[in-house]
Amino acid sequence: MNIGVFGGTFDPPHNGHISLAKSIIDNTDIDKILFVLSAAPPHKPGKPISSFKDRMNMLEIAIKNYTCFTTSDIEYKRLPKLSYMYDTLLELEKINSGDNLILIIGEDSLDQLHSWYRGKDIAGKWDILTYPRPGERVTVKSLSENWTREMSKKLVSTIQIMPVFPVSATNIRERIINKENIKDLVNSEVLDYITVNNLYIE
Repeated sequence: MNIGVFGGTFDPPHNGHISLAKSIIDNTDIDKILFVLSAAPPHKPGKPISSFKDRMNMLEIAIKNYTCFTTSDIEYKRLPKLSYMYDTLLELEKINSGDNLILIIGEDSLDQLHSWYRGKDIAGKWDILTYPRPGERVTVKSLSENWTREMSKKLVSTIQIMPVFPVSATNIRERIINKENIKDLVNSEVLDYITVNNLYIE
């Protein structure tokens, strides 16, 4: 089985995440998507994020109607250590022995993959699927500043032709703070959860 590993803080999980995952299932050979909830993301040190429990509850609500989506709390078990994707993939490989893991990242993350913890080992060991991001355009030339030309070509070939989903969790949180409507951006039950638990209210 081909399992897509989709990591993130999902704070909150929104319709863009779900639409992206559905598009990947419909248009690639990935059979299942594993949403891996970041516990202590190294790229967001010191930035406030909602509790792991709240984010996991929202994520499970958001994906509950999709049999090909599932969640993982594997990074929570490593707290207080930082959540490095290389370590997560190694652990998931042991759990899913015999399956093929494919790392799902955005084009902005592809551009910074060289700076990830053991990023070059990730690129050499696992398959990658890259989805387009608004305002990003990664090229062989831009990647060649940090990768060999051969690897740059390989990485660029992972970028999929698919719709760009401009929704961002940051924007959603800002809209909530400003008391703006987000009902078209998140699952209605996720919105109820946010409201009942007073999330993102400063």
